[in-house]
Amino acid sequence: MVAKIAATFSSSAIRLLAPRRAAVAAILRQVPSSDVYELLLLQRVASERDRWSAQIALPGGLVRDETPLSAAIRETAEEVRLDLTSG
Repeated sequence: MVAKIAATFSSSAIRLLAPRRAAVAAILRQVPSSDVYELLLLQRVASERDRWSAQIALPGGLVRDETPLSAAIRETAEEVRLDLTSG
């Protein structure tokens, strides 16, 4: 049934219909000498072409040919230059 339906769509439409997975990193740090914690949030760049324009988000993105953990680590490094693999 799915193959029959998919045959009627272009390849770009099939990519839109295919399930996509995403992963994010929730990064907390304790403020020195206090019991207060900070959560790292990003504000996306404002752009008319981006449906998530200017939204607040956790660092992360699409899971490619990798585990969700690897995707969150990779995306965090790309977005905020924070290496989650060290120390």
